[in-house]
Amino acid sequence: MKFSFSSKKEAARNVDPVMGEAMSQRASNPYLEARREWTERYGSYIAQKRNWQVVAFMSLGIAAVAVVGNVYQAGQTKVRTYIVETNKMGEPMKVTSADQAAVVDPRYVAAQLEMFIHNTRSVTTDPAVQKQWLDDAYAMAGPVTSQVLNDYFRQPQNDPWNRMKSETVQVVLAPATPLPGGKSWQIEWEETRTSLTGQLIGKSRYQAIITAGHIEQQEQDKFMKNLSGTIAETLAWNPRL
Repeated sequence: MKFSFSSKKEAARNVDPVMGEAMSQRASNPYLEARREWTERYGSYIAQKRNWQVVAFMSLGIAAVAVVGNVYQAGQTKVRTYIVETNKMGEPMKVTSADQAAVVDPRYVAAQLEMFIHNTRSVTTDPAVQKQWLDDAYAMAGPVTSQVLNDYFRQPQNDPWNRMKSETVQVVLAPATPLPGGKSWQIEWEETRTSLTGQLIGKSRYQAIITAGHIEQQEQDKFMKNLSGTIAETLAWNPRL
């Protein structure tokens, strides 16, 4: 058995001269050594900083979305309409949310539509009362009906503010009658015109066809003027011969 021994000098001579030179240059490159030292010392800190920056920006984004959502939700305040049933003494007997009520009592709808006609056609010498009547009437008027009222009151002979200077109008209504279909109603009434001195000017009879609907008022002022949410979607009235 033979054993071969070589010295360190012989081992160094046996190394590939090209690889040895490359390894020597790599090991002795001061720029690479400095970069390696810098990376080992500060690389972890930079990575941690980037991670915290990403987390911070994500948190800001989530907070911004939450704030925008809260502002939007706060702006969507909704007033819920309730129907209150009372007895003959005016005492409340039952309270039901309007959106949960199965069917609106036709008698209540008829009473609301009759009040609507009274408020739009009556004329008084008291400006505060006249304004209250008109405000209540417009609170029950849908977009189409509001336009009908605007066209009617735009005529000087129908403007209550002009008429109250020389006359008053009392309205006597007949009970509203439902028409086939369940939404339209026929209402008849008589108007008595009286001068400011109490003298009779004349009497006239009228007839109206109203399509009734229901809406939950979003605005607080309209809600307080129309608690039931009953509205006149369409309106057509004419003198009755």
